[in-house]
Amino acid sequence: MRGGIGAVAQQFRKRLEEWRGGVASDLTPWTESLKVPFLITVSRRDTGSLCVCKSSPNPKTLAPVHHRARSLEMPVNPWMWEDDWNVGDIQSRLFDHKPVLQGEIRYFVREFEEKRGLREKRLLDNVNSMISEVHGRGVPELQDSMQSSTSAILMRLEAANHMTQRILQRDSVKEQSDSPPASREKYQSEWEEFMKEQTRRKEEVDEEHAKAVTRLSAHYGELERDLAKFTTF
Repeated sequence: MRGGIGAVAQQFRKRLEEWRGGVASDLTPWTESLKVPFLITVSRRDTGSLCVCKSSPNPKTLAPVHHRARSLEMPVNPWMWEDDWNVGDIQSRLFDHKPVLQGEIRYFVREFEEKRGLREKRLLDNVNSMISEVHGRGVPELQDSMQSSTSAILMRLEAANHMTQRILQRDSVKEQSDSPPASREKYQSEWEEFMKEQTRRKEEVDEEHAKAVTRLSAHYGELERDLAKFTTF
C-alpha cells in the first residue's frame, strides 16, 4: 500500500514540475489515466499538516491549498511529496475522534462535578427523597383526611337538605293559605255560620242559666219564709 501510494506521488511530483516548467500544459490527461476518483490525502510527518488535492488538479484547485497553508503560517509546501507514507496517520486524522470526544467528556465532567460540586445530583436526590416521603406518608394521610372531611361535609349537606325541605313545605302551606278570592269567600261564609251557631248556643245557655237562677231564687225564698215561721215560735 505504501509503495503504490509512493509511486503515484513520485509521478504526480514529476508531472507537476513539468507543468510548472512549461513542459506540460495540462495535468488532466495524466490524472484521468490514474483512474483515482477519490481524494488524495497527504499527511506530512515533519509538520503534522494535512493537504488534500482532487483527482483532477489544476492551478485553480491547487493554489487555494497553498495560500491557505501560508495564511495559517504552517511550514507546508504542498508540492513537496515524500515516499514515506503512513496510512494510519491519514485514517487517524480523518476518522479517529477520540481526542475530541475525550476533551468534551473531560469538560463535561469538570463542569458538572468539579465546578458545580454535583449540585444537580444533590437536587435530584432531594427531589427523589421528597417524592418517596410524600408517597409513603403524605398520600395516606391525605386520603384519611379527605375521607373524614367528606363524611362531615356529607352530614352537613343532608342537614341543609332537610332544612330546605321544611322551608319548601312551609312555603307551600303559605301559598295554600293565600288562596284566591272565591275560596276566601267560602271560608268567610263558613266562619259566619260558625259564629252564628256559637251565638245561638250562647243564648240557649244564658236562657237555661236564667231559668235555673229563677228556680233557685224561688226555692231559697220559700226556705227563708219557712225559716221565718219557725223562728217566731
